[in-house]
Amino acid sequence: MKIFRLLYNSFIWGMLISILTFQNEWLEMRINTGIFIPITMLLSLIVAMLIKKFSKLHILQLNLISTTLNVLVCTTISIIVLGKERIQVVPAAIIREGIKESNIDFFSYKYSIIDFFNIWTYFMFF
Repeated sequence: MKIFRLLYNSFIWGMLISILTFQNEWLEMRINTGIFIPITMLLSLIVAMLIKKFSKLHILQLNLISTTLNVLVCTTISIIVLGKERIQVVPAAIIREGIKESNIDFFSYKYSIIDFFNIWTYFMFF
């Protein structure tokens, strides 16, 4: 369950990094900003494994409260950066660009993202 929490939180961090880099037009036109999501997830997993292996302290305590705060803070920053209108489309565009599937419409991605968060939230509570 700890790995699921770590992957869930790192997905949110990766999405926030992608949204922030998406705002830079020069950077967004030259690289695939969706690549930051799996890179962040992989780096978080590696760092967590190294901390667990070499440290006896439990630094990465990702409990329900910290995960909820993480979601709220990252969502608030994303809404401030993008606005209420663009927040509905940009995350789907970033994921669509990240997996190189531009022929699928935004609504499918939008509902897939909502389902993803609902499923992960279910696992966080139970």
